[in-house]
Amino acid sequence: MAGGPIKLWNEWATQILVLLSFALQIFLFLFARTRRRGPSAVLKILLWLAYLMADSTAAYTLGHLSISSSPREQKLAVFWAPFLLVHLGSQDTITAYALEDNKLWPRHLLNLSVQAFGVAYVLYKHIAEIPTLLGLATSLMFGVGLSKYGERIWALKCAILDSIRSSIRKPHALPTYSDELHPRGPRRAKERDEEELLLFSHDMLPLCKGAMADSPVDLFRFRIATGVILSKFYVRSWEWKTTLRVVEMELSLMYDIIYTKAVVMIHTWYGYLFRLVSLLATVGASVLFQLSGNKIGYSRLDVAIT
Repeated sequence: MAGGPIKLWNEWATQILVLLSFALQIFLFLFARTRRRGPSAVLKILLWLAYLMADSTAAYTLGHLSISSSPREQKLAVFWAPFLLVHLGSQDTITAYALEDNKLWPRHLLNLSVQAFGVAYVLYKHIAEIPTLLGLATSLMFGVGLSKYGERIWALKCAILDSIRSSIRKPHALPTYSDELHPRGPRRAKERDEEELLLFSHDMLPLCKGAMADSPVDLFRFRIATGVILSKFYVRSWEWKTTLRVVEMELSLMYDIIYTKAVVMIHTWYGYLFRLVSLLATVGASVLFQLSGNKIGYSRLDVAIT
């Protein structure tokens, strides 16, 4: 009986680790966004553990793949390796658990180099033993994995306080739609809908950034197209519920900047472009895998995992 678990681990370690890494990513995908609203203490602990285990599990699995020499594992393990890079890129809804995690972006940059070398070594080690189409699919996912981990590192760098301060040093004009939120507009402030309040929150975001990063903002340089000074946007006729709603929106936007990939991927044109290219590459890799030839020689479990 003592040799049972050891034998099981020796035979199925790669599959167990890949499934564990995937399960952690699924958990983060489903529950990471609950942090915005303040989850229960138990869920906070589980999220913290999943966040810490996700990176270490993916990195350990890549290391295991690079030294594994089991004939059965050589067939599809090479295709799994790039997906672990995708896992290291984390979910869009959680790049950091605490503010201090953003300061570790140089460590993640070094880890990207090491793990990319590990994936390249796995490809070099087994590329001659897999079908050509499967090799192309693996290369596509390798590119997706590098990009996804790279965007996480960039998001971490953009979320440090120095980067936030630098983003508000050069004042810019506010969008013209902000003038519609002036108290002298055609509608009363308490009648503003959610979209208008969200636009107003985006306009005021530099002030919120300055307060968060302890950096002064020159109010008199933040003007709308009509030349009205920003200080006049203080709407005295707002009800307290409306004011709190705007504050809630601004804090939510700051949460996105500090703890998610929003500043890199959602609010930029190249973010949408990457989403499109990544989706097409993933679909292409899936099609190439299906066309890669006879899968009778593969383990059914390995095919199911893939």
